[in-house]
Amino acid sequence: MRRRFIPLASVLAFTMAASSWAAAATSTTTSTTTTTLFATHPTLAQLKVAIASSVTQATGPDYTKSVPPLLQMANYNTDGDGITWNCYGATPTMANATTKCQWGSPTATRTILVTGDSQSAMWLEAIDWLGHVLNWKVVLFAHVGCAPWIDPNTVDFQGNPTTECRAFRTSVASIISQLKPQVIIPVGQAGTYGRGKYPTAAQLESEMTTFAAQATAVKARIVMLTQIPQYLPGVVSADPNTCLSRRTNITSCEYPYSTLANATMVAAQNWMVSTKKATLINISPLFCTAAKCALFVNYQNVAHLVYYDNAHMNYLYTDWTKGAFVELARPTLS
Repeated sequence: MRRRFIPLASVLAFTMAASSWAAAATSTTTSTTTTTLFATHPTLAQLKVAIASSVTQATGPDYTKSVPPLLQMANYNTDGDGITWNCYGATPTMANATTKCQWGSPTATRTILVTGDSQSAMWLEAIDWLGHVLNWKVVLFAHVGCAPWIDPNTVDFQGNPTTECRAFRTSVASIISQLKPQVIIPVGQAGTYGRGKYPTAAQLESEMTTFAAQATAVKARIVMLTQIPQYLPGVVSADPNTCLSRRTNITSCEYPYSTLANATMVAAQNWMVSTKKATLINISPLFCTAAKCALFVNYQNVAHLVYYDNAHMNYLYTDWTKGAFVELARPTLS
């Protein structure tokens, strides 16, 4: 896949109507480059209104005309356009990360390291845009199925060896030491804790503490994202795309954020904040009202589907909501 670039003509052609976002998108502390979004990308306020309206609809959209079309969802995985296996998939290397895995503003003097499993790759479209808008260089260093936390076990939940993930986490420690980023955004599932076991909050906090020590050694800040709402087996008996495919009574598949967020991860992230080891950006407004989370969002007569599968959003939704994401992240990463 090729790396995505923002067409200059499109950037200069559009001025965002909402003055609050225009100010956020055009002023940075280190760059005078004007960066704006296309007219079809909602501001955070517009997105919230659209979500509030969409979650009241009992009938799903025409999935042949949705973005993306539901039957073509396999083409819109979580990793977007531009991620190569050099920096995501097989265990990446320091050389790959510094030469082939850079996004955001290429001339920026500040660096954000994004690391973790597929959940981290899922956010790259938005964090790439954040880099352009707020003048950060962004480096992705991720591995499929390997959360950033230091799992001490030699087998995973299914009993498979964790050798590859453990090697990946050693590589993460190395790149943190060599890259010396100002900010690290670790994103991933709560992980496993040996065969048939998931970590408790205390165990996850211990793993996160080890990770935080690596960041502290290079004076990097840890910035965490709250989880996207997920339809995890054993928590809810629904799948977002299956619900959309039948189109009727989809409200039975819409749940509050508290139901769709992993309670162990919530507890561990909140503990990281309370102990001042991390800052937390609440991304739930990109998906949910106070009452429940959306399967799709109608905006300007277009239905935008949220999910790729039960635990990831599709990359078109990440890209479409990237302006709203920057509004949420700007107070922390300006």
